[in-house]
Amino acid sequence: MVENMLDILIDSNEPNVKIWACSVALEIDYKYKEAEQILKYITNSPELGILSFNAETVLENYKGKTHK
Repeated sequence: MVENMLDILIDSNEPNVKIWACSVALEIDYKYKEAEQILKYITNSPELGILSFNAETVLENYKGKTHK
């Protein structure tokens, strides 16, 4: 059930929702690579302002952590 909701939220058009959903996905090790790629894309989107920094911060928090 959690995974189904994350799939919907990760596909959101709202970057802030994507960031949150990706952070949860990383936390529970669900679609880790996909979540990481989405966060990297947002990080490299300067037009998103502070949200790109938020995505970068989430990535930094999970950098080097092991996943399945």
